[in-house]
Amino acid sequence: MMKKLFSICILALLNTSAIIAQDTWTSADGLKYTKDDGIQNQCQKDNPGTVLFSVRHLDPVETTPDKMAATFSISDNIYAKVLLTTCLSNYKIYIGNTATKNGENNYFVYAYIDGVKQNYKIVDGPLGQNILTKTMFSVVLKGEGDDASLNNPNFINSLNTLTDGNHSVKIEVWAGIENSAQSKVPIATGHFTISRSKGNKASIGINFGTIKALMSDPELESNILAALKEYAQTAKWIETYTDVKIMSNSWTILHNDATGAIIGRIIGAAGKANWPDGHCTFQIFTMEQQYDGSAYQKSVSVFATGEQTQIDCK
Repeated sequence: MMKKLFSICILALLNTSAIIAQDTWTSADGLKYTKDDGIQNQCQKDNPGTVLFSVRHLDPVETTPDKMAATFSISDNIYAKVLLTTCLSNYKIYIGNTATKNGENNYFVYAYIDGVKQNYKIVDGPLGQNILTKTMFSVVLKGEGDDASLNNPNFINSLNTLTDGNHSVKIEVWAGIENSAQSKVPIATGHFTISRSKGNKASIGINFGTIKALMSDPELESNILAALKEYAQTAKWIETYTDVKIMSNSWTILHNDATGAIIGRIIGAAGKANWPDGHCTFQIFTMEQQYDGSAYQKSVSVFATGEQTQIDCK
């Protein structure tokens, strides 16, 4: 259950905040400085350089103490609100010891669970957010609906490996690009407690049913599934493909580069796979039908493979 905070924002200003506030470009730096949107409310003014948490996305005007939470269950949605002293592009990032401007508004987010830094970044942004001049922005740690596409399956898996009971989570936000050009210290940090009870499980929020097909053709879908199973078996993949969806509106015709003659056609497909350890994924494929000079073959084959994405199995 979520424990709301109805008093003041109790997340204390970290000792690093004074350093963070000083390690930014200011109006005195001319073109290196970007005019930001300013401090949005009293909560941000009281807690610069911190990350606060809630069970839903909050607009800046809603980011008030009564909407914040310090304790969650792993079945809760968890949204982080990053409160800065200025916009991202004004935080100095360093290549070696040389400070430069974070012109692309890059940032990345680490998670520590029970004091252990996780071996992935929750976010490697800005993920298309329009945060050019914003001093406050959101990070989805565990969302639902349209926000589920921003969930990091690695973080969900970490939650599902927790033992029963309470666990501490620390979130660190850094400016720049990890190990390339980044801030010297985190630009914002925050903590919350997450609890797990027996049988309680975090979901990724996306399953194969939520993926929208762009074409319906049962015969073609059956042929694609057969081709994926054969391809996986030949490649000695350990996952088993159980379902497909067509992810293109129409076929793309292939031509011989030299003669211009039609040689085949391709179409996009998503394949759902079950894995021996119990997790599920979908993978994007490009499927091909060859052309024999008068007609396209009914059989299809794998033309190209794309990335796999973990999804809920249900």
